[in-house]
Amino acid sequence: MSDIYVTLQPATINVTLSPATINVRFPVSTVGPGVPTGGTTGQVLTKQSSTNYDTAWADAASLSLSYYIPAGQNLSSGRAVMIDGGEAYYFQPSNTAHAGRMAGITRTSANEGNNVEIRAFGVIEDASLSFLPDKTLWVGTDGAITDTQSGYWLVLQKSGISMENDKMLIDFSVSILK
Repeated sequence: MSDIYVTLQPATINVTLSPATINVRFPVSTVGPGVPTGGTTGQVLTKQSSTNYDTAWADAASLSLSYYIPAGQNLSSGRAVMIDGGEAYYFQPSNTAHAGRMAGITRTSANEGNNVEIRAFGVIEDASLSFLPDKTLWVGTDGAITDTQSGYWLVLQKSGISMENDKMLIDFSVSILK
């Protein structure tokens, strides 16, 4: 019996009736829209512009995980903040109204009314952080990150886990109202 060929662009399907076998062959990808070549383990594909197919490989750690919001007061870098009325304020463990409202850690300083960069998840590196690795970190007065707890706090708010001297993994999943 002869071969029967059915061609579907861009693939060719070859069907042989005796013995009964099906052989499907797809051509190698052609140059054009799609995933660019290259990249290494751990990298992610990112858009470079609003142009279609303008993509490139990037290290996941280099991507921005931050957002910007007006500061409701003068804020320092490396401090825990909460959002109230669309503005960022220091998280205060002495204020029960702040329980469960931590929004992230400031990446920049900002004067009242100016935008401050806030990181809500991921890893943050800041010279103001100085802890031994693998310590549970808490939020202290005026949003200060600390590895100790105070008996005077009314809200026990976890801020993360220390990774290195100036690096922490943000994790504010624990908020306990005393």
